[in-house]
Amino acid sequence: MTSYQLAIAFDSDGLQTLAAADQCVTIVKSIRSGIPVSWLTFRPMLNNTVTWDETYEVYASTTQIEDGATIVTQSLQPAVGGNKYTLSGGQFDSGITAYAPNMYGVFNNDGEFTVGNTTMITSGLYQAAAINGMAQSGAVNAVAVPYLDNAIFTPIEKVQVFASSYKNNGMVISSVSSQALEIDLTMKTSQAVRYNSATNQFAPM
Repeated sequence: MTSYQLAIAFDSDGLQTLAAADQCVTIVKSIRSGIPVSWLTFRPMLNNTVTWDETYEVYASTTQIEDGATIVTQSLQPAVGGNKYTLSGGQFDSGITAYAPNMYGVFNNDGEFTVGNTTMITSGLYQAAAINGMAQSGAVNAVAVPYLDNAIFTPIEKVQVFASSYKNNGMVISSVSSQALEIDLTMKTSQAVRYNSATNQFAPM
């Protein structure tokens, strides 16, 4: 299991700029399916450390996928790469091997749940992290999964970091800010960035 670390530095002007704009640090993870979600959001200090392990859960929710909605998870199941998890009776089973080791899947076998007026669930991956030593977690993506349908999630250890007005983990984002800095952790698992208050952007250190 691989561990990752992202150091995020601010100066005093940067903290004042974010506070004046009522903005937070937002981290979005890359994934090959679904709508982007604000995985982590937090009010920063001068020096911040975000750490996480390469472990995931699959989730089921009845939250409508729309910009600004916060994903509320109704069922969670620790997930192993390569497995498909079936939702039935309101919960996931323990999974069966079905895919390549870097893929996670769900099958919606539960006709009791609707999103809007459609028999379906919202699903995706869910991941925990620590921000300055404090445990946090959130949905990584959001996918509509109709009754008797499958969804496959393939996470990539790349994150996008930007300042935004999003306040909650797991908020649906219609599009990631064009000012976001993408950080590739697939080759280097510990990296550092700094916030530039003049441009309202992050840059590698």
